[in-house]
Amino acid sequence: MSHRLIERLATKYIPRLISELESKSISPFYRTMQSAVGSSVQLEDRQVMMFGSNNYLGLASEARVLHSANTGIHQFGSATTGSRLLNGSVQLHVDIEERLAQWYGTDGALVFTSGYTANVGAIGALLGRESTAVVDAYAHASIIDGVRQSGARLKWFEHNSVDSLRAAIAEVGDTSETMVIVDGLYSMEGSLSPLADIVSVTKGAGALLMVDEAHSLGIYGPNRRGWAEECGVLDEVDVLMGSLSKGLGSTGGFIAGNAELIAGLRGAARSLIFSTSATPASVAAANEAVRIVMGEEGKILAARVEESARTLTGLLVDKGVNVEGATGHWSPIIPIVIGDDDRTVEIWNEILRGGAYVGVALHPAVPRDRALLRVCISAAHSSDDLVKVAEVISNALVTTATR
Repeated sequence: MSHRLIERLATKYIPRLISELESKSISPFYRTMQSAVGSSVQLEDRQVMMFGSNNYLGLASEARVLHSANTGIHQFGSATTGSRLLNGSVQLHVDIEERLAQWYGTDGALVFTSGYTANVGAIGALLGRESTAVVDAYAHASIIDGVRQSGARLKWFEHNSVDSLRAAIAEVGDTSETMVIVDGLYSMEGSLSPLADIVSVTKGAGALLMVDEAHSLGIYGPNRRGWAEECGVLDEVDVLMGSLSKGLGSTGGFIAGNAELIAGLRGAARSLIFSTSATPASVAAANEAVRIVMGEEGKILAARVEESARTLTGLLVDKGVNVEGATGHWSPIIPIVIGDDDRTVEIWNEILRGGAYVGVALHPAVPRDRALLRVCISAAHSSDDLVKVAEVISNALVTTATR
């Protein structure tokens, strides 16, 4: 027997959209990967170039990372079967937290099962009903969910607008219970936060600052610690969130900060206390990835990502593709804003037919009328891959424009 609550799901925008697209066999969502890492993957019945993955440094298929994952399984099993609070903390968690704290130069770090739970847990523990979160309009969904679950007042400021941030903080008044939250690198649009100015405004107002470095970790900064390091303000960030699931080629998230913050989160972050801890395989893999990224090899991988991102952006621009932010700072996420949802899906399918997989972002992942193709660079891509995908994307735009 059905129920109104279940029936209502089908009327919501995203479930309805997915259902409609799947009925036409054109949905870009929930497609099944038969192999999911590397520059070329098996997507259902076809081999395609992968330009939609967050595997920026190519470490998800790196032999040493895979070996570490296998070793973790053989030593600690397939799962911890417990939360970090109880039996779910194994030596692997201690090891990676010590390595992350060493890398970031903080008193400590705390590893969560995912980046999502790291944000939700940290924000929920820090904020309450008496608090205010001042958040960039393009912030990740996990940040928004964390604020909403905390019960704090959510106050938006225009994306990357320091003037809007300043005005929002001024409206708050007493900032003793205020936290400003931004991404370093925004995951859909590939835009980068003006962190130096944001730090100046936030600190000048006496508010706390949290930066989500999920997509910028391993790529930016002299020590690959993210966009805050690249901007020279890493030491000014009060709460730093990072992901093990993107550049580090595993699954998980973490918070790095001072001893008081880490001790508090250990006892107050509900997503940590009430979730089974990250699996031995994922933590062991991430620990090896961090070791690689911290060293000279990490510097080489990050430089390769930058070179490829600049190259592909240039190739697309030369072909007349409108790449948003092409004249700004380089990004491993190259956004091609289409605008209309239906047209974006049509172009995505044409690109897939051409032999490439790119990401697609529709509302509410992006604002209305800003549907886009999300082209992601990996250190695993060859120069030939870049030339080929630029041709495929350009052809798809031309082909669909004439229909």
